[in-house]
Amino acid sequence: MANEFLVGIKIGAAVSGTFQAAFASVGNTVKKLNRVTDDLRNRQTRLGTVMAKAMSHPVRNIGELKKQYDSLGKSIDALTQRQERLTARMARGKALSEQRKELRGQAMETIGTGFALGAPMAKSVMVAADFEEQLRDIRINANLDAAQEANIGKAIREAATDGAQTYGAVAGGVNELMKGGITNHQAESYAGLMSRTMTALKADSATASGAMLAFHDMGISDRDGMQRSLDRLVYIGQQGQFTPQMMVQAFAELGDTIKEAGLNGEKSIGELAAGLQVAEEAMGADGARAGQASWLQSMANPTRIAMAYASAGVDYSASMAKLHNQGLSEYEASIELANAFIRDKLSTRDQQALLAGDRDGRVLAMLQQMGLGEVFRDPNAARYALTIGRNKDRYNELANIGEDRTAGSLEKVFDLRKDTFQQSLNVFKNELTDVGITVGTVLL
Repeated sequence: MANEFLVGIKIGAAVSGTFQAAFASVGNTVKKLNRVTDDLRNRQTRLGTVMAKAMSHPVRNIGELKKQYDSLGKSIDALTQRQERLTARMARGKALSEQRKELRGQAMETIGTGFALGAPMAKSVMVAADFEEQLRDIRINANLDAAQEANIGKAIREAATDGAQTYGAVAGGVNELMKGGITNHQAESYAGLMSRTMTALKADSATASGAMLAFHDMGISDRDGMQRSLDRLVYIGQQGQFTPQMMVQAFAELGDTIKEAGLNGEKSIGELAAGLQVAEEAMGADGARAGQASWLQSMANPTRIAMAYASAGVDYSASMAKLHNQGLSEYEASIELANAFIRDKLSTRDQQALLAGDRDGRVLAMLQQMGLGEVFRDPNAARYALTIGRNKDRYNELANIGEDRTAGSLEKVFDLRKDTFQQSLNVFKNELTDVGITVGTVLL
């Protein structure tokens, strides 16, 4: 059906060919004009059928399509009148030069109307086809049925419009979420939040979906939990130089490492975010990310860590249990134990050298000779732990911040972002795309 309704192309071709012949012979013009008029009536009838179907869909701009439909009808009536006038004048033997000029003008008007209708319809079909292809990818990857595919499609369209993102970007993010183990019902629930995160933090779909997958692996399984976690990241990111955009990017990149370290819950999300913010002040953003990644990698193998501490004369299990009883999490206890060892075994001069980056590697070599190479895998890991240990008050302030202060943080940034001219343009484009998909789906 799509090919039949590329009205602009077909009407343009038909009218153009018809009128070139018409100008050569007025008699042929009348005959061919009659055929073109009949053809336009047939096409108008079919276009009316398409409009009737389109009206059953939620299309806000269907009124504009009806105006174009009415315009085509007026063009047909005008052509009929011109045909009758031309026939009468031929019978009376009047000069035909003026009639030829009028026919040329009418031809161009009809061609223009045809193209005005045809171009948007052709575009609508292409937009709908592209979106259908993306949905089919999601359906295949997640083994969905037709009804589930339709529900995901509806959620994506609503999320894109609400979050001022493109349909393709949101569909790509949803695809990544579902490939990462999130159910179709969860994906429908998360789509709008992901779209708003992309806009608020200027993140691409891979980053936004990657951060949400990291939360999912940490046991966050509903939209409210996702919202609270993102609010916490945004708020902590606003308290220093490790920005909200950096926070989301870091969690997207470290998702697998966090999972291997076995950290779970919203509290752990706040602790990791606080660690990044505190470490950035001493190590810079890249150093903080590298240090946290290295530290989490060491946490992923507690048996080897216990053996390393044992070689240095420390009972790892007993020490960690004591720290847990003081209210510290696994992550916090591991950092506190490392700091206690450093304070006990290294001089103030060596500790300062470590905080400064241990450029010659001397202090790290000392720690590794003590048997703690598995704990302090590189200078970044040692520096990261020591920096947090030296800034406990700042870390605790950020890590334990209450929901009463973090709630709504993402939404506030989104509201500011959507007020820009660029985001207004994005919203307008999405409205047009939504119309195109609705109309194009009818034509497919």
